[in-house]
Amino acid sequence: MRTVRGMVMATVAMCLMPVLLDAAECGPTGAVKVDKIDGTAKSSPDQQAWTPLKAGQEVPATYFVKTEAGARVMLLFPDGSALKVGENSLVNLGEVSSDSSCERESYKVKVFFGKIWSSVKKLVSKNETGGFVVESKNAVAGVRGTSFGFIVNADASGALMVETGRVEIASTVKKAEPRKPMNIQEWKKNRSRQEVAGPTEISQKEWEAFVVEAMQMVRFAADGTLSKPVPIGPANADAWYRENAPLK
Repeated sequence: MRTVRGMVMATVAMCLMPVLLDAAECGPTGAVKVDKIDGTAKSSPDQQAWTPLKAGQEVPATYFVKTEAGARVMLLFPDGSALKVGENSLVNLGEVSSDSSCERESYKVKVFFGKIWSSVKKLVSKNETGGFVVESKNAVAGVRGTSFGFIVNADASGALMVETGRVEIASTVKKAEPRKPMNIQEWKKNRSRQEVAGPTEISQKEWEAFVVEAMQMVRFAADGTLSKPVPIGPANADAWYRENAPLK
């Protein structure tokens, strides 16, 4: 009996082992898994030493991923969200934080240049803090559950294209208030007593932001200026959008 009981316990432990290993991959400093790769893509912890990516391997949080001409790589997050990186791109997995059940707590991706397409899984619980953030030098997009594309050009301009759901995008460049005109009469009145300081630029506290609905896009300029959301259609849907989402 003891032998049989021992064999049963050993079998149960072996069955549970994959579950425990999978759970251990989640946590505050998790990783993404390379699901598919076409062409040449590499990863690096510091942009100094680059290692070719292979399907099935994991890429830890804080690592950089870059692709060469013609390449595509699909990355899977612990919660099941997917990130497709297009050719000639450089991205950073700034944060991959999940709870013990692999539900998203905070994912952050920075696109230095290139293009991505992301399918973000909706949260199972009512955890309102579980966000998926994609940013560039001068724009940041906050997501809950949606599919969207994000393009960053060499001059830091770019575009956000939403297929489903909604995405809030904001400029990370604060807009300066216009310089106030000098009050000549006040200056004349006070010039004999003291020098009146000229006007100074004061940054506004609020950044420019828009909520972009499904089948809409927003462009951002190199200086962070955002265009108003416009519908996506045959006239303005570029090759990256057509590759990843059907036109309706």
